[in-house]
Amino acid sequence: MALVFAMGGSAVAARHYLVTSTNQIKPSVLKSLKGNAGPKGATGLQGVQGKEGAVGKEGAAGKEGKEGARGPSNGYQAFKDEAALEFSGKTTLGELSVPAGSYLASAKVAVKNTSSTEEVLAVCQLTNDVNGDSDQSGVALPKKGVEWNAVATVSLEAASTLSAAGHWVVSCLPVGGPKISAGDLKIQAVRVESLSNSKA
Repeated sequence: MALVFAMGGSAVAARHYLVTSTNQIKPSVLKSLKGNAGPKGATGLQGVQGKEGAVGKEGAAGKEGKEGARGPSNGYQAFKDEAALEFSGKTTLGELSVPAGSYLASAKVAVKNTSSTEEVLAVCQLTNDVNGDSDQSGVALPKKGVEWNAVATVSLEAASTLSAAGHWVVSCLPVGGPKISAGDLKIQAVRVESLSNSKA
């Protein structure tokens, strides 16, 4: 019986002092048990590259930015200050060369009846030689001497987009009467970024 009790007591003692966690060991003892780190080993071979991941979803569109400042316009002008030209048929008075683009064009010309016996209608036109867009205006001129020198100013305006370089051209024609004269011609064209041309 003494032997049985002795063996039983040893088993109890063994279970009582069994180490199941490093927390049961004094830190200084653990430190002394830890050896020094060995030298660094050689670098291993590079592993096989993994498969490319799936493409992510496209993000939402950002907000529209503020409109930038409008760029400068280009202006073109041609003039003729020489003595008035006298004519009896349709006559080109002058032209303005412009590059391709959208334009607001205008012109003015002074016309005069050179007859002292007959009235005459002066019809003038502003047109371009690219697409033919034009403006036309007429003015009745009394006989010379009835009114002061029988002079009138004809104003013309047009708007058009030229697909190629061309000219804005001014011409006049006396209708139902004798010769007329024309002078003091000015042709102007302002190139714009865009052009809207519709019926009023």
